[in-house]
Amino acid sequence: MKTVTLETDSDFQGWRYQIIPILEAYTPFNEIRFVTSPSDSLYKEGYSRSKTDFSSALMIPRKFISLVIAVFSSGRPDRFCLLYAFLEKIRDKADLEPETDPLLIRMKAISHEAKKAALLLRESLPPASMTGQVVLHLAIPTALLDSQADALLALRPDNWLIRTEHRILCAHQGKLFFAPAPPQTATLETEALFDFACKNGISPEKSSFWHSVVPFHVTPAVEFVQKIPSLTVLKAYATDCQLCPLCKAASRTVTGEGSHEAKLMFVGEQPGDQEDLQGRPFVGPAGQLFDRALQECGIEREKSWVTNAVKHFRFTPYGNGKRLHQKPEAEHIRACSPWLQRERELLKPKVTIMMGVTGGTAVLGRPITVSRERSKILTLQDGSIGLVTVHPSFLLRQPDEDSRAREYDHFVADLRLAYSALS
Repeated sequence: MKTVTLETDSDFQGWRYQIIPILEAYTPFNEIRFVTSPSDSLYKEGYSRSKTDFSSALMIPRKFISLVIAVFSSGRPDRFCLLYAFLEKIRDKADLEPETDPLLIRMKAISHEAKKAALLLRESLPPASMTGQVVLHLAIPTALLDSQADALLALRPDNWLIRTEHRILCAHQGKLFFAPAPPQTATLETEALFDFACKNGISPEKSSFWHSVVPFHVTPAVEFVQKIPSLTVLKAYATDCQLCPLCKAASRTVTGEGSHEAKLMFVGEQPGDQEDLQGRPFVGPAGQLFDRALQECGIEREKSWVTNAVKHFRFTPYGNGKRLHQKPEAEHIRACSPWLQRERELLKPKVTIMMGVTGGTAVLGRPITVSRERSKILTLQDGSIGLVTVHPSFLLRQPDEDSRAREYDHFVADLRLAYSALS
């Protein structure tokens, strides 16, 4: 009997390193035993596990890698049997037709269910705009939870904790912490649970094991974006957006926020530095000026919908870790258009305020000049009302106090005009 010992249910690399030599020895599956045995030092700084050294000619075709990760991340009891049978076919160079092979059909069905479970997990996390500590007690497989750690941190960078039967996953001050779950009999209050996680857990960058947990991505395709049923699902789905190259450098996808019943929609350009870090639109210097203008107009931000035409931060690295804003190009606006279009279809705003060239171009579907089209009530293609104004960052770039005051008053007047169109 061959034994495969995993550190946790999410130990994908451990499974891979141990199962390949067994597979190449043509060991029948009924002669393999799978054991989960966490090391005492798993949650301690500096822990690393020795890898099995072997050379293998077995290569999983690229088109099947995401399928294998999805099945493993599902946490299902039968996943090891299915994956072993799949690897046997790869080893034996069997024909694998995704539409007709019974094993692949079964694996694809599990992958589909795992994707739905991953999205439901993401949807369960309150948005970053909700302040305060959040604790969720969930009955989900550890493999699924760990595979979504990066996605959950992208959705909400701070102040949340998920407790399952065997694991605590926590985000504190922009960092993840993995910790063993305290006994179910231990009734800990919210603050005590966060304290427990930070003291008894470890951040992934301090452990080679946690760094090797394989993320399970639910990568969006344009045709599926058009079918997204709600704004909550849209946010969960957009986390893994790879529709343009901006996703590679940015920290996270920043989608809209506000009331799902909003009749007033604001569309800006793209996330800035602070928006990228906090996962929320309009929270940096321009956002603070935007909030001030809303208050002067009597507009409640939380009852509106605030978003951007482009969902990732485009920047150029600068010295000392700074990031200089770069204007998004036409290709980025086009790539992000399915997200904005679906936001508008789901929200059905009565009035849309387009702030800046990029916001106006994205909504109107054509190049615009703000000075030419500003402060005019427009009828959009869907029959709703639109208005073009400057982006709040334009106000910050004015050369002197008089110019800033004049342009700010004009901006506030634009917001009042658009707000009055609601009635």
